[in-house]
Amino acid sequence: MLFLSSCRHAPSSHIVRRALVRWGCAGVLGIAFSSASAGTEECQSLLIKRELVSAQAICAQAVIDQQHAARGGQRTELASLAKAHDNLGSLYMLQKRHGEAEEQYKAGLKARLKAFGSDHHLQVISILPLADALILQNKLAEAEPLLVKALRLREVGLGPRSEATAQAHHALGMLYTRTDVNKAERSFRAEISILERLYPAGAAATAIAYNNLGILRQRSGQVDQAESYFRSAISMLERTAPKGAHKLEGPLLNLATVLTEKQQYSNAKPLLLRLLDIRKQLHGPESASVADIHNRLGVLHTRTGAVELAEAELRRAVTMREKNLGTNHLLVAESCANLGILLMQKGRLNEALPLLRHAAAVTHSSTGPQSAQTTAAWQNLEQLYGRIIKASVTN
Repeated sequence: MLFLSSCRHAPSSHIVRRALVRWGCAGVLGIAFSSASAGTEECQSLLIKRELVSAQAICAQAVIDQQHAARGGQRTELASLAKAHDNLGSLYMLQKRHGEAEEQYKAGLKARLKAFGSDHHLQVISILPLADALILQNKLAEAEPLLVKALRLREVGLGPRSEATAQAHHALGMLYTRTDVNKAERSFRAEISILERLYPAGAAATAIAYNNLGILRQRSGQVDQAESYFRSAISMLERTAPKGAHKLEGPLLNLATVLTEKQQYSNAKPLLLRLLDIRKQLHGPESASVADIHNRLGVLHTRTGAVELAEAELRRAVTMREKNLGTNHLLVAESCANLGILLMQKGRLNEALPLLRHAAAVTHSSTGPQSAQTTAAWQNLEQLYGRIIKASVTN
């Protein structure tokens, strides 16, 4: 799995968008910081602290209060109303209630239009998170024109070489990774062009864009170029954000994945071990993200013939994933399949059987009977049955 990085760079370096690899992000979608009402300020504070239960009533009441205040149609009150809607939308996004978030961001955008007019770049404060909500609902055709508009508004209002314009290019690039690879690459390159002028020594945002270019190259089979981009991203993050270990997660994993695909296992292993340490510190030693690295190390050791190390890593992955995700999760099935195949290769057929049975059953129910994953899972089980039959005949 490769990790696209999505983080936004906004005016005055305030980040108002979500990020898989975060660089100075406020961590709350669509929040606009200002001297709004006490309720809006309290709502923002609770969202930043992720106190979502407490935030529910406060954020909803803030919208009601601002609606009353904005009845006179004054710009300041309308802008505050937009912020209140955006904050409530942010709450819904954090709760994965994307449809409700969409409605709040639309209401925020409507208030901004009344306050500033149809050609003002401040609309983008609501447009970007609205596009996020639409994308998460797979409404890509609705999101694209909004993001194109956001780019135009910022180019005209803030200049074609502003950091905010780079943010808009980034948003379009993230959308196009799902619809048009060539457009995605052009958007990321436009973003990089702006950022490299603004930050000649490099910046975390530039590194994120290089990481995303690497993923596009990897998807098209250009693994050498992908490796180069991932290495550039890692080097830049190490230089510009030396204490931001979390920002390295995506690029490190992407580089390790490419090196594994190139069968450069000795180069991939230290990256995975480094990532293991990072994830233990960030997420805890028994977390699902740590289990993922144990699974990857198990696969790597399997390919290099270090079967004892491979078995130990894969057993850790199975145990930790079951604890975090439940027994019927697709990732548990993945680790069961990896361990079962290893045991089958070692001739421990009876130990492999329940693992591969479980992997096939979970994969079948999770991805459907016609999926490539289900086909592979049943093929593994059929191969094991063949070996069991052959062994019984021989004995």
